[in-house]
Amino acid sequence: MLANNIVKLNNTEVYDQILRYFKKIEDRTDKPEEEKEHHTKKSYMPKIEKFFSIVRPDCKGDLRFLTRKDVQITLEDFEDFIEEMRQSDTYVNKTINLYVTAARGLLDYLHSKKIVKDISYFSQIERLPESNKSHGVLSVEEALKMAELALEEREKGEIKRMLILFSIDTCIRKGALLKLKWSNFREENGVVIIEGVDKGNKEFRKTIAKWFYDEMVSVLKTDNSEYVFNINNKGIQGMMNRLKEKMNISEDRQIVFHSLRKTGASFTYRLQGNDIMAAKKALNHSNINSTMRYIGDRDHGACGAVSLGKDYDKDAYKKINHEELLKIIDEMPGDYKLYINMKIQELNQNVSK
Repeated sequence: MLANNIVKLNNTEVYDQILRYFKKIEDRTDKPEEEKEHHTKKSYMPKIEKFFSIVRPDCKGDLRFLTRKDVQITLEDFEDFIEEMRQSDTYVNKTINLYVTAARGLLDYLHSKKIVKDISYFSQIERLPESNKSHGVLSVEEALKMAELALEEREKGEIKRMLILFSIDTCIRKGALLKLKWSNFREENGVVIIEGVDKGNKEFRKTIAKWFYDEMVSVLKTDNSEYVFNINNKGIQGMMNRLKEKMNISEDRQIVFHSLRKTGASFTYRLQGNDIMAAKKALNHSNINSTMRYIGDRDHGACGAVSLGKDYDKDAYKKINHEELLKIIDEMPGDYKLYINMKIQELNQNVSK
């Protein structure tokens, strides 16, 4: 493979034309001169690199390695690309369409340079329906129920259960979860640290309880296992479809595996007193606006604190008896009960010190 890549690097015909294509895009933009190169690299190159990393995996997304043969893209290549992007649960349809548009633009340009032979199938590439609605979010109660139902799966039920629980607990993206190795885990000061690489080669560091790690080892680890979760994208997608049906979750909610990441982030947000920075850290986001979109898609349609203030008694919980308070708590969503139990445990730990 290394020798082949060295040969390809010596043949820069395609890459030279790709750079010309990006220069052409720069010249079309109305941005100031100093922003053009930055704009092209951020907006176009990553999309095209992602496209070729999927349809030509031997190149690993490095455009320098592309040959004339590599860029003879077919309709099937586009269909495979779109399907893999959809299965990833990370990209909404609007974003996938942008990736397809970027790849088509480059191939159209290379066709005009007589490098790409055929683009007649372009009209057959179906544009995905777009919606402003992003992937939905599950409550913690729903997510935990989904994990228990996963045990009833015909194949790999225990693996699927642990995958769901681990996703809620760490908020790690599915792609990074499937790449996790046991060597990414280490015990330190009574907890277990997980260090790995996520989307965009961005490093992450997570912490889980030692008991949870021990349970993962007992369930998942075998003598010849290097990776933690022995499951693929297709298996996860099938699992989600079956579990949503069992739980009568409407398609309108757009629940996918990625929704579990939102579940974990939303719980962290509330656990830390609606601290958006805590959610940002849990999600390993660089941009706070991305985090706001994760937290902001929950239904917050109730009246605000000012609107309720006139008739709202902030000491009402002190004025009811113990049985009434327990009844109210029992009727609350499961994630709120979990939060209350965690605060009680925290209080008991402080008392015992």
